[in-house]
Amino acid sequence: MSAFPQNGQVLTEKSSPDAGFPYARSKREGEVLCRKYSEYFPISIVRFAAVFSDWCEYGPLYMFIKSWLSHRWNHRILAGRGDSAVTYIHIHCLVKLLERIL
Repeated sequence: MSAFPQNGQVLTEKSSPDAGFPYARSKREGEVLCRKYSEYFPISIVRFAAVFSDWCEYGPLYMFIKSWLSHRWNHRILAGRGDSAVTYIHIHCLVKLLERIL
């Protein structure tokens, strides 16, 4: 997981996994281990986005969809400044992706 980019910059596949919170650090260490043992077996490192299913367990996405589909006067207004964009991926799409990789 990478820290959110500065204004005008983007994250790509080549971005360093440099976020500092514990989950991100553990992901980074996992990637280091994979690369270390890649001489013994092929590896693919996949960095998932925010994964959700038909139950929409991902809290921020659930609240967004709940607001968007409501009939409130402000249901199409997106709050914020665009500084915390998160990419979402449905679990079915993720399974298809992993099947292709494997």
